[in-house]
Amino acid sequence: MSTTRWNRVLLNTGAAATAALFTLSGAPLWKSGVLPAVAGTLPPAAAPETPRDPREPLSLEVLSTRPDTVIGGTVLVRVVPPDSVPVDRVRLEAGREDVTDSLRLVHLDGGGPVLESLVEGLPEGESDLVASVVSDESGSDDTLDTTRVTVTNHPLTGPVFSGPHQDPFVCDTDRFPLHGGGTLGPPLDEDCSAETVVRHMYRTTEGEWAPIPDPDRVPRDAAETTTSTGRRVPYTVRVETGTVNRSVYETAMLYTPGSEAPDPWSPPEGWNRRLVYKFGGGCAGGWYVQGARTAGVLDHGMLSRGYAVASASLNVFGNNCNDLLAAETTTAVKQRFSLTHGVPDLTLGWGSSGGAYQAHQIADNQPGLLDGVLVSQSFPDVGFSVVPVVTDALLLHDYTRTHPDALTREEQRAVSGFLRWESIGRLAEEAVRVDPRGECPSRLPREERYHPVENPDGARCEVYAHTVNVYGLDPATGLPRRPLDNVGVQYGLGALLDGRIDVDRFLHLNEHIGGLDADGRVVAE
Repeated sequence: MSTTRWNRVLLNTGAAATAALFTLSGAPLWKSGVLPAVAGTLPPAAAPETPRDPREPLSLEVLSTRPDTVIGGTVLVRVVPPDSVPVDRVRLEAGREDVTDSLRLVHLDGGGPVLESLVEGLPEGESDLVASVVSDESGSDDTLDTTRVTVTNHPLTGPVFSGPHQDPFVCDTDRFPLHGGGTLGPPLDEDCSAETVVRHMYRTTEGEWAPIPDPDRVPRDAAETTTSTGRRVPYTVRVETGTVNRSVYETAMLYTPGSEAPDPWSPPEGWNRRLVYKFGGGCAGGWYVQGARTAGVLDHGMLSRGYAVASASLNVFGNNCNDLLAAETTTAVKQRFSLTHGVPDLTLGWGSSGGAYQAHQIADNQPGLLDGVLVSQSFPDVGFSVVPVVTDALLLHDYTRTHPDALTREEQRAVSGFLRWESIGRLAEEAVRVDPRGECPSRLPREERYHPVENPDGARCEVYAHTVNVYGLDPATGLPRRPLDNVGVQYGLGALLDGRIDVDRFLHLNEHIGGLDADGRVVAE
């Protein structure tokens, strides 16, 4: 009999059998030292143990996500009854529907047997999950204790907390390459959905990636690898590609062909219960598209040690330069992963440059999604650390172009504060991200793009329009708000006080440096 079937027998064959197994003279067996033998027949819990108030008589928690960010109608939950209550007395309802039959008995390290379930079919909007303990006296099932959690379910395509969907939005499923060949194919709907595809890859003894010809057999030339937990397993990998929150996602982890299909209670033996979430770089041009790439999940260094790897197209800032949408996508993908494989013990954010933006902001603003970050070429954010630097570089660069004899190169560098004079011009080019006509994705049709005369209501290819759900619209102009201003800034004050420019140069610079209009063009004001 399989482990899964055995669990269902334990829970569903009736009160007498279950109570006899887990209680003796009114006391739970795990208190009498029998638990190790019993636990050996139970699968591990689908999520790490979480702190629980010992005064709480009955516990119900959502494991797969925050209760208010459920997506796609399915949640992973855990019910922990009081020690004195046989598990057959526990009931679970979802939206007033009895789903007790979905509960399964699992072993929680350090905490004994508990009950967990994948609750499916939740309606959109709010609904209550209710766990209760009932009495078996006279078969009346009187309720002795109750606890509830309100969950909010959102469509699989989103949005959750990022605000209304961006329009226009270009689908890229037919351009997204699958490992082993082919693409996800044409989108199934206007939200760029696609069927989920599972491919199996392996690392050859020559150190190359190759598709597995038979997903039920380990190839003869497959390498082996030793994970961080010391397991020696075939170097074969399950790669899942699909769509969620209008993003293409990928997950990868060690998986031995022919093994039981993964579920939250049957994780692959090579997985070390850690997830690395990879964030991709870029920014300029990162709007109005789904994206035809992620940050990559076939990562030898991570997979070979047993880490699972996940990424998504809207977690590449070159496709989506909006940290709130990036956080929402991470929420959706991690939830999808947890419903398939179980909740990771730890999740590490990994990225560089635009990937570092995301890791920092998601860790700061969405506690619980990432347990740590490992980043390089680090920037804290786009709107308040990068954009003011590049727009000021643009103003200084334009000033020196229109007033070529006003400042020497060394004086320009001193005014800028940069280590190298060349950085002024290079960073000025990055100010394209506030120009609504500056850098539009090639897949965005020209007739849908903004033009001040021909199409003033078209898609503005700039960072503040892309993040309009965060910043809002200026009621006076109807344009996206910009947290960008240089009124009162004294350019070159540090260089003046240090004696590197004189008063005349300081005054001339501030009289003529100008500012940016709503379209990101340098103007005199």
